[in-house]
Amino acid sequence: MNIFFLSCDPATAARWHGDKHVIKMLLESTQLLWTAQHVAWEPGFVPDLETAPTTVSSAGRQHGYRPTHRNHPCAIWVRAAIGNYRWLVALARALAVEYHWRWPARTAPHACEAHVEWLAAHEPPLPALPLTLPATAMPPEYRISSSPTACYKAFYAGSKRDRGITVYTRRDPPPWLAP
Repeated sequence: MNIFFLSCDPATAARWHGDKHVIKMLLESTQLLWTAQHVAWEPGFVPDLETAPTTVSSAGRQHGYRPTHRNHPCAIWVRAAIGNYRWLVALARALAVEYHWRWPARTAPHACEAHVEWLAAHEPPLPALPLTLPATAMPPEYRISSSPTACYKAFYAGSKRDRGITVYTRRDPPPWLAP
């Protein structure tokens, strides 16, 4: 579970995600947004939940996603300010755009897209604060700066490249990702 804060601009951050993360992080962003919904409202109550897209889990078909990783630093960050929630919605939307750009033959929407639109239209009652510094959920060796974007770039360039995650279809790699 993470949010790769590779740029302050969500569209740029999405473009700088490697192929595997364009798909995976759209799901994780959706999960984090749903978790913010569940934690912000009274236990067991999310208004208009019956209008949310459905998912299928081991518990059967349900509206929305169940909460997950509620005490993860990124989950706490998302619900600390409405500005954080909105930034993650913007990143998720940008990841969906990136998904269609990289794989135009996949004409069906990503399964999370309808959820993200519902989550954008049904903001939870979070503190009315602007975007705050994001959590840096990474090993200490990548916390090289007080800038979360610098830390996430170092994390991505180090940890992710070594695992073959920095492959870019129909995109050049980010300029900070040395060959």
